[in-house]
Amino acid sequence: LIVIDKYTMILSANSSAWSLFRVDKVSQGESVYCLDRAEDFRHAIEQVLGGEHAELILKLNGSDIQLIANPVIRGQKTEGAVILLVNVTEKLERENLRREFSANVSHELKTPLTSISGFAEIMQDGLVREEDIPQFAGRIYKESQRLLQLVEDVIQISQLDEEKTSYTWEPVDVYQVCKNAFESLKEKAQSMNVHLYICGDSMKMEAVRTLLEEAVYNVCDNAIKYNRNDGSVSIFLTQTAHEIQIVVKDTGVGIPREDQDRVFERFYRVDKSHSKEIGGTGLGLSIVKHAVGTLKGSVILQSEEGCGTEICMKFPKTHVE
Repeated sequence: LIVIDKYTMILSANSSAWSLFRVDKVSQGESVYCLDRAEDFRHAIEQVLGGEHAELILKLNGSDIQLIANPVIRGQKTEGAVILLVNVTEKLERENLRREFSANVSHELKTPLTSISGFAEIMQDGLVREEDIPQFAGRIYKESQRLLQLVEDVIQISQLDEEKTSYTWEPVDVYQVCKNAFESLKEKAQSMNVHLYICGDSMKMEAVRTLLEEAVYNVCDNAIKYNRNDGSVSIFLTQTAHEIQIVVKDTGVGIPREDQDRVFERFYRVDKSHSKEIGGTGLGLSIVKHAVGTLKGSVILQSEEGCGTEICMKFPKTHVE
């Protein structure tokens, strides 16, 4: 909060205002322009000292700051202004994420639905030879499975976004969770000629079982999907007195350095054509990031293009509210 007079001089301000502008010493008695010399800020001050309400978003030190200014009028003259500054960076980021998420979901849903509708229409119009019907039916089935997977992933990530969701924390055997993930993915790995290995012993931590299972499954699923023929996916389990570490290492295609910071974003896929071919939704690693975060853990990615990827998930052994 900043109060200025009609000559733009600062009459008073709170410590939060000085922090926003990164001012070490109090600038009381100086012109408000000493805080920000940007043209839009100057225009807002001129507007409010002209007797009008002013409102805008300032870009300040990498943050989005909402400025709301109202004139202080005595008689019919403007004697100064009260300026309120609110950091809305997180709010705007969330709004942008929601818009981007909605746009991406619409696009991802439309693609398989268009294929299903097209194949079905051709069959309905009798334009498919009888011997080709199984092939067309197979393509409809494949697209419907892709659609189903996308819907399931969207529901999963929406549930993770819902911070009010109550979770049940219980002792979980991490080795068994990893073994179960490999059991579920065994058929997929065999079809792609990818070998699965677990190195470690039984170890327990307090966790939400479903979230830990989702995190491990999605990391392993990606490691298999983007592997090479006769490649491998290995899980290494280690523990200390207070922490458990799950490292999933593959011999796959790897991730280019410029993409590594973005692979945990929703719908972000390094190779979109390859992802479409193998049925990726682009939500797997985003689910991993959310699940690990909810379990109070951390996730680190190391990768080299053409040499494989290593994802390390670390979790505290005990849960503290």
